[in-house]
Order: sequence, then structure tokens, then C-alpha cells
Amino acid sequence: MEGDFIPLAEQTGLIKAIGAWSLREACRQAKCWLDLGLPPIVMAVNLSAKQLDEKGFENVIAQMLHETGLPPEQLELERMESAALKDPEQTLAFMRQVKEMGVSLALDDFGTGFSNLHSLKQFKNPCRNATWVFEGHVLAIR
Repeated sequence: MEGDFIPLAEQTGLIKAIGAWSLREACRQAKCWLDLGLPPIVMAVNLSAKQLDEKGFENVIAQMLHETGLPPEQLELERMESAALKDPEQTLAFMRQVKEMGVSLALDDFGTGFSNLHSLKQFKNPCRNATWVFEGHVLAIR
């Protein structure tokens, strides 16, 4: 049952609304903690492949950051590696756009499927001044 939620939300088209709400709430909460004087954190938000397939999704991200006032360097977007490799050109364009905003990116479950470090060759220098960091099964781009 638990594993059925996301696929069902994707099938019904509700994933975009749910994802936008999740992103907005994550940004709002991180900003709230910042306003309370807590130390800055990086809020990581998992994104659905359907959200990332949506044209102009980077504008939604920019809008959420603007609405909430969260500094972009305090947001990290996570995408499943398998989804990123499905359309490398689109993924690369998206990576460049959000990196230019100052948002961090991560490829979740990196190397757990049938891809590996060899697949990184598709993402040669995705962003200027980007650093690739491995943390467990997450490849972060900062």
C-alpha cells in the first residue's frame, strides 16, 4: 500500500499538485526555522520524474523560493538516478538552470540500479563551479 501512493498520484496527474505543495511547504518550513534563529540547514526535497518532465518546472522552483524567501543555497532537489538517465539532455538542461539559481542537486540511489560511474560521462561538466559529492547512494552536485 505504501509504495502505491506515488505511482497512483502520477497516474492520476495529482503528483504535480502534491509535489508543488511539498516543495512549497519544505521551503516555507526551512525559512520559518531560519527566521526563528536556528542555524541554516539545507532542505532536501525529492522530486517525481513527472514533475521534472514538466516544461518550465524550474520556474515553479524559482517561484517557491521567491514566495517563501528561502535562500536558494538552502534547497537541495533530489532526483532518482534512473529518471535522470531517461532523458540526459533534458536532465542536463534542468541541472544547469537550477544550479544557476543557486540550488543544489542530488541524484538519489546513485549506482544502485544498472547504471554506475560510467553513466556520469553523459553529464560532463553539467554546471560551472559544480562539485560532485558522494554521500552513501546520493550523488550531490553543489
